[in-house]
Amino acid sequence: MDRGSRRESLEAQVASFPASPGVYLFKDAKGRVLYVGKADVLRDRVRSYFG
Repeated sequence: MDRGSRRESLEAQVASFPASPGVYLFKDAKGRVLYVGKADVLRDRVRSYFG
């Protein structure tokens, strides 16, 4: 999958996230948790990391 396709896929996933409070995990390729975060608006917070 090329970079543009990955970005489109990621944007589609983020668009489906709720616009409400929540927690999120960033994981590495082996599934190990790298970061745990929380947000008042989950969709906006996750989008801010990739914008």
